[in-house]
Amino acid sequence: MNKTLQHSIQQCKAGNRKAFKVIYEGFTNYVYTICLRYEIPEPDRKDVMQEIFAEVYLSLKKYDEEKGEFRHWLRGIAVHVIFAYWKKRKRKYFPTLELKEAEDLIETDDTNAFDQEELKRNIDQLPSGYKIVINLFMIDGYSHKEIAAMLQIRESTSRSQLARAIRQLKSRLQKCKIYEAI
Repeated sequence: MNKTLQHSIQQCKAGNRKAFKVIYEGFTNYVYTICLRYEIPEPDRKDVMQEIFAEVYLSLKKYDEEKGEFRHWLRGIAVHVIFAYWKKRKRKYFPTLELKEAEDLIETDDTNAFDQEELKRNIDQLPSGYKIVINLFMIDGYSHKEIAAMLQIRESTSRSQLARAIRQLKSRLQKCKIYEAI
């Protein structure tokens, strides 16, 4: 963690509200990207970002540098605020699927050498349910159990959505000639 961020966090914990400006300005683009990735509509994006930063400010005293990087801690808050947003709107992502079906669909998640930008473009084109699970599981590192709790779905549904997303990505990427890398 850079010294400016570390100093700002310490100042905020000590009650200096103005020190939060450094955190806000330093992470606005990062939070904006998270909001885009989880499909927050344009008219609501600024409000959701504001809620995320308000929660960060209120929870900052709980942040422990020893337990992890600030960026990851902030991402966790952002994801929870975003899912609270979707829950309020009663958005449902997935049909219920059986575990057997999910296990049959899972192939591999070995994504070592590939064109990152091409993959990102293809993930952005996936249906919402697939995109949400692939973001939570492969990018943000949540387990299927955690995803199920966040989205109020069964673990088997999370697994099946990931499997289907991977299968669809492989199909799309094969057409882009980067399939062999996955």
